[in-house]
Amino acid sequence: MKEHLRRYINNMKLEKKLLISYLLFAVIPMLLIGIVICIASFRIIIRQTREYADIMIERINHDVDGFVENIERQAYSIYTDLEIQKILMTSNEVSFMQQQDNKDLVHKRLIGMWVTEKYIVGSYLCSTDGGAYFTNINERNDIMPSEVFAEESWFSEIENGTKKSVLTGIHSDGKYSDSSDLRLISYVHGINNISTGQYMGFLVIDIDVRVLEELAGRHRDLLGGDITILDSERNVMYTTAQKQEGSGVEFPITMENISDKTGWMVQLEIPLGQFIKEVYHIFLITLGVEIFCMMVFIWLSRKISKNISMPLEELQKVMELVEQGDMAVEVRIEREDEIGKLAGSFNHMVCNIKELIDKVYITQLGKKEAEFSALQSQINPHFMYNTLETVNMMAILEGNYEISDLLTAFGKILRVNLDQKNNIIFLTQELEYIENYVKILQMRDHELFTFEIHTSDQANICRIPKLTLQPLVENRIIHGFKEKMSHRHLVIEADVAEGYLTITIQDDGKGMTPERLEDVRQSLELEESIGKKASIGLNNVNERCQLFFGKSFQMDIESQRSVGTKITLKAQAIYGEGNGNGTDCGN
Repeated sequence: MKEHLRRYINNMKLEKKLLISYLLFAVIPMLLIGIVICIASFRIIIRQTREYADIMIERINHDVDGFVENIERQAYSIYTDLEIQKILMTSNEVSFMQQQDNKDLVHKRLIGMWVTEKYIVGSYLCSTDGGAYFTNINERNDIMPSEVFAEESWFSEIENGTKKSVLTGIHSDGKYSDSSDLRLISYVHGINNISTGQYMGFLVIDIDVRVLEELAGRHRDLLGGDITILDSERNVMYTTAQKQEGSGVEFPITMENISDKTGWMVQLEIPLGQFIKEVYHIFLITLGVEIFCMMVFIWLSRKISKNISMPLEELQKVMELVEQGDMAVEVRIEREDEIGKLAGSFNHMVCNIKELIDKVYITQLGKKEAEFSALQSQINPHFMYNTLETVNMMAILEGNYEISDLLTAFGKILRVNLDQKNNIIFLTQELEYIENYVKILQMRDHELFTFEIHTSDQANICRIPKLTLQPLVENRIIHGFKEKMSHRHLVIEADVAEGYLTITIQDDGKGMTPERLEDVRQSLELEESIGKKASIGLNNVNERCQLFFGKSFQMDIESQRSVGTKITLKAQAIYGEGNGNGTDCGN
């Protein structure tokens, strides 16, 4: 199946390939962009909603705190009133008529809170003396304060002075009100003598819980979620939630804010469906834009594909004619882009091929192959003879295991020299050959010189003709270290920069005179310089590298008497397998 698909794609026309490629490269990114936009929009909406919700629930708590503060101010105006204070202190010391007058006065004070705050549904002023009980709703003189409020959780705390004020949770008013269907919040404040601090009674203000609906409900439409207000015991006082257990509704945003003043908690829950609705609108807009862009892109793709494929088809027809041997054809494509340049280059190539066939191509190719093989075989045979003599002498005189190392190194060298199939090798293989060569020399004379190789990983995989560096190293050892000198140093360095391979061989030997250096340089510049007065090894390397690398190859020699010599090889870096014969040479 996979092979069949690959074959089908390979046989497909270029125009169709381009069109499919354009569509794939357009559809997939656009789909991904749409998904990213939806996800990002969802996250942005949630983040912005969370930020806005945090402000809103904080504002709800602020409004509730403001309402409670207003109730506190109302209560303060009552329990600090000097006349109220006097009435509570003398409640059992006045006449019946005076008690009625006092009751009317207190009634008017309490009625005043009703006028300023509509959600106050009841207020009670109670003295420690059960004979005094005042209310703005009715006068329930038949009920004593101790009987009405004694069972309340706050009663003992207020009476003992443990707390000055208490804000109760939700409760009904069935104990002390005629409107028992109301759900109330009560504010209770103890009353003490301003002068002596003596406890004289307490004030109770009952508040309709519907005030919370007004305070929180004004923000619900803006938030779009469910608002719940809980008291300090985390009992629900007010909620807009209608969900049932097991409904499966998800709430991506659940926020809480606790009032420092009341201890009440405002809780907000916004369901997932609300955000999906917003993202769905964004998705529809994005989808519409993507469909429009897709239609435009398909139209443009067809135009571009035809613009590319049609001239290429024409070029293909002409190439088929050239393949059949017709060298008189010409591609006529009047355009200045890459296809036009390709057509021009093809016409020029056909012309050049015709000239090469008629003149020198075949003969020149054979000549270069012959030259390369001849030059490649110019290896100094004296080295192998000297090596064998050294091995023999060590075996006779020393009788130790150094012979093994020597034979190993020499064997590697011999294998390289005798290998006629792989004339183009990696630089790292050539350096291994050099290391074995130097190893043998150093076994003969440990004090002759020291040797270092520094190369980059990129340089190591470059291809060069076999035995490019060995003649140069041999030349420097024979001529540079010709005189008996100790502590001499030979360094090989290789690196690739800007597509060019650079190899340097440097020694600190005796060097050359200016005259000798000039002779060597001039000899390298001469064509067919084999056998000239300059070193045969240098010319051998120069000519073989020129055949392989082409015009990009350069050999430079620097030398100074008593300082040393530096040989630099530079050519365009060539990678790959090569062919072992050197016929993939540059031009």
